[in-house]
Amino acid sequence: MVKWEDDRKNKISEHILVTHIIFVFVFFMALLAMLKTTPDRPSEVFTIILLAISLIGTLVIVYASKKLSSGLTLAGKPGLADISLFLFSFFIAASILFLTGKSDSPVKIVLLIPIIVASTSYGKTTGLVTGGFASAFLLVLDLLAGLDSAPSVKLQTDIINSTVMLTLAWFIGGLADVDKDIRVMLTDMANTDGLTGLFNHRYFHQSLQDHIKQARENNSQLSLIMFDIDYFKFYNDNYGHQKGDELLKEMGLILNTVVKSPCIAARYGGDEFTVIVPGSKERAMEIAEEIRQAIESQPFEGAAVQPKGKITVSLGVATFPKHGSTPKELIRSADEAMYKAKYQGNKAQLYFSVMDDLREGIAETERDLFNSIKTLITIINAKDRYTFGHSERVVHYSLRLAKQLELSKEDSVILRYAAFLHDIGKIEIDRELLNKIGPLKPREWAVLKKHPVWGSDIVRPIISLRKVIPVILHHHENFDGTGYPAGLAGEEIPLLARVLRIADSFDAMTTDRPYKKAKTAEQACEELRKFRGTLFDPYLVDLFVQIIQRKDTEQPVFKEPSAV
Repeated sequence: MVKWEDDRKNKISEHILVTHIIFVFVFFMALLAMLKTTPDRPSEVFTIILLAISLIGTLVIVYASKKLSSGLTLAGKPGLADISLFLFSFFIAASILFLTGKSDSPVKIVLLIPIIVASTSYGKTTGLVTGGFASAFLLVLDLLAGLDSAPSVKLQTDIINSTVMLTLAWFIGGLADVDKDIRVMLTDMANTDGLTGLFNHRYFHQSLQDHIKQARENNSQLSLIMFDIDYFKFYNDNYGHQKGDELLKEMGLILNTVVKSPCIAARYGGDEFTVIVPGSKERAMEIAEEIRQAIESQPFEGAAVQPKGKITVSLGVATFPKHGSTPKELIRSADEAMYKAKYQGNKAQLYFSVMDDLREGIAETERDLFNSIKTLITIINAKDRYTFGHSERVVHYSLRLAKQLELSKEDSVILRYAAFLHDIGKIEIDRELLNKIGPLKPREWAVLKKHPVWGSDIVRPIISLRKVIPVILHHHENFDGTGYPAGLAGEEIPLLARVLRIADSFDAMTTDRPYKKAKTAEQACEELRKFRGTLFDPYLVDLFVQIIQRKDTEQPVFKEPSAV
């Protein structure tokens, strides 16, 4: 809840609580006045009155202490304390008036208490109904007192009392209803995105935090979907931002149609959207697929000129607590899955991190060090967004080649670690240099060539990864000895480093960079053949090209480890 909501609730709560307590205090004063003027009261009536005072006194103490901690709202959702005070005050006030026969006593003012409680807690309608019952009760008392057929002073007085009670109920209840309407409107304005009609960024974070807390307490499942519109900048550039806004509005309409309670859809920002799904990853993937199909089948204006001939989205799914135990971690995982989906042809992608899988092979005593390395990988991805997912794709290509070579299980595991961690040394390189457009200066190139050494130094403290170090250190050596950092040649270069060299180069060539467009798989294979025997091991190049030419391996598939 934001500060202005807290301040407003506290001020209103204070006014209502004080009003209720004042009227209960007046009730006590009226009772004492009535007891003082009734010396011949029966003992059983006296006992009933004392019991009533005790009950109401206890109720007020409990009510006040409860509301001081939780707060009150006008015409809000009444709790047990509000209902109890209302029922007890009305019942006891009516009982005392009836049992004492004091229909002409000033103690009739006690009937205002349930009217005030009902009007403030429930609103105008309930307040008027309560006032009507109170007025009818007064008239019944007058009739039971043996009134003449002609109007009496007591009857005239009670008509005035009834008018006052009904007017008070109408006025206070009306104000409560107006406040409730304003409260609902302000809450909607604070929680709703003005363009799409979905929940906004602020409400999403608040809701995700609440859902994670509830899932943790109930040991239940929770999933998060994140997606964005593919080539949205291209659409804006071609049709203008007003048309882009119209596209976002239609996205909001689609989500409101597809996403049903208890799921929550929100606009995260720009062209990014989120859906909180209380349930399993399977349910989240079903909803993600429904969203994707609904958007792709929608005839958006200008969709035909989009790069894919239609409006498409890339969706990522992450689950609690497997992919993140905090809101920040869950959002990051879903975001990573979304970017991986872009390499999968805009299909919904469940989060999977090679790093999480690799962590299982690290000794327990070295987990903290490995977690630090995982953090560094995340920082590198943030620095160089153009190569997001590069390491995981290199893992995929490396393991395919390792399988073709029939490498041992141990060598495959070493290669898996090395492929994922091979660029970790880039953490030492400035973002500007990593994303520089144009040729590098000699001094800049010298800095970039140090990342294999820096990477091996970062991994070195982890004893479990000692066999990975040579692969990381030498993955930029050339087969003819012109590479770096050691200038090794031919068989001097570790076999796993030669495998990694090819996989790394192929993915670099087939990925868009700030300074060049991606090559096709066929063009990249031609480039590998061109430099076989100079940059790359010729035998390994031939095997790798055969793998790439198989249709099912043109793009890496990010799935659970068993599928690799």
